[in-house]
Amino acid sequence: MFLTGSNARELTEQTSTAIRSVQRRVVASRVEQVFSVDATRELQECPVPILYLAGKRDRLVGARVTRRLRSARPELRVVTLDAPHLVLQSRPEEAAAAVVEFVESLAR
Repeated sequence: MFLTGSNARELTEQTSTAIRSVQRRVVASRVEQVFSVDATRELQECPVPILYLAGKRDRLVGARVTRRLRSARPELRVVTLDAPHLVLQSRPEEAAAAVVEFVESLAR
């Protein structure tokens, strides 16, 4: 539910199935890495424009993370969609439109 939101039964079931297909130690390691990684330097050194798709209802990665990303990379383009953590899976059309608009803006 933290990944998919409370009203997304099919997506929740699909996500649960996918997570259950991975060994527990692998899932635990991935979660540990999420909480321990610091890629600030890499983010600052990245030579290309960056788009960050944020979920307005994301219970895992909230506004605090967006502020930290913007602090490290002020020109970061942030698009916030009315979505939980799994933005691409829950709002694919809106996410795709945001990516297209971002790419097109780079060509101007």
